[in-house]
Amino acid sequence: MKFHVHADTRLSDEQIRQSTLFLSWLTEQRVPVAEVMVNGVGYWDNDVQMLQLAVKVEGGKWWEYFQLRLPTVDVLTMVTDGTRRRVVFVRQYRPALGQWILSNPAGGIDRGETPEDAGVREVREELGLDESVDITISRLIDAPCAATPGGINEQVLFMFAVIHLTPGGFDKLIQDLEGKQAGLAAEGEEVAVVTADYSDALTWVTQGEEIPDAKTILSLAYERAR
Repeated sequence: MKFHVHADTRLSDEQIRQSTLFLSWLTEQRVPVAEVMVNGVGYWDNDVQMLQLAVKVEGGKWWEYFQLRLPTVDVLTMVTDGTRRRVVFVRQYRPALGQWILSNPAGGIDRGETPEDAGVREVREELGLDESVDITISRLIDAPCAATPGGINEQVLFMFAVIHLTPGGFDKLIQDLEGKQAGLAAEGEEVAVVTADYSDALTWVTQGEEIPDAKTILSLAYERAR
């Protein structure tokens, strides 16, 4: 396989080629790859976080601007006292849409983390919850899903986080969460917490304004169908 780097980066060609991100992509290929051109590199320190590629399969054409990212988790989060349940969303600005939207807590899986550990961490960071709040987490869907079959191979693991409380604890936490400004300051996150009855959340989905995020819509629908 021919390998070229056309990106402006301080990393050597060999560092990029031997990066965990590139090697994991390469092992996942089901069609023989003849040539790869690296047109962009995103990294933190010397750890490659994203690659922008042009890929030529054997006997085929070039597929340009194929991007790679590390796997992510998307966490449908509910608070319940056994009778009542409320979904907890985050409201964030998304430049691609040019608007503030509601979505589930979500983020990348850090090196050495399990998806479950990453899911709990993201819920704590984005909702501003400390270790005193017990979070039970499981997978909504066992296998990771492709965010899109097109220009990016980002894989998403759909998780389900539940916070079980007494009726008094339920009321207090919901009151504390509603409208709370949270998020991880070190990463520049600006997050407002919003809670909703499950039925109201489904109504927001059908209206198409509050929740345009496909991952959040899928997780709500999947939980409803279980």
